[in-house]
Amino acid sequence: VTGKVSGTQVGVLAAVDDQLTSRADAQPVFGIVRVSRDLGPGGRLGFLWTEQHDGPNSNRVLDLDGRMVVNKVHSFTFAGALARDEQGSVINTKPLWNGSYRYSGRNVRSTFAFSGIHENFITRTGFISRPGSANGRLSNSYTFLTPTKTMQSLSGEVVLDGTWRYQDLMNGDPMQDRKLHFNFNARFKGGWGAGVSLLDEN
Repeated sequence: VTGKVSGTQVGVLAAVDDQLTSRADAQPVFGIVRVSRDLGPGGRLGFLWTEQHDGPNSNRVLDLDGRMVVNKVHSFTFAGALARDEQGSVINTKPLWNGSYRYSGRNVRSTFAFSGIHENFITRTGFISRPGSANGRLSNSYTFLTPTKTMQSLSGEVVLDGTWRYQDLMNGDPMQDRKLHFNFNARFKGGWGAGVSLLDEN
């Protein structure tokens, strides 16, 4: 069921799966509720609740996320989730989080983003591609507008990207992967483009 109530978007999904997919010789039951409300131009606040029951086992995820835009050029996004997984006597309650800031000016663009997911964050109503990791990314670029007959713009970008094991970040240990990228791009009349990058990764 999906729709809008008093300016708030609502989605509800309920399902009963086949017994062949059960770990407890039962029919798993799923429930998902998503609520989202627009907050001014480009802004929103959202809430997500998922639940799965498989006999005596259960899994619940609670999420709060949002986006805010200031003066059309500053944008902030965030998301935080907590998953509680119960499989017999084994109980895990672990977090997932991310946040970012972006400045989108005429010539200058900047992005700062940070995210993390605990290795024991478990959701049985979705898929997590890389649990147990955290990532930070900082990029700054400047674009020279050149309204000539041939070249339309020339831009340069510096990107610093780091990846940690989640527990290493929490313990203040060094990152696992580091990337430093220098990107240069030119756009020409007629839709043509050319670019060159210098990549330092370890």
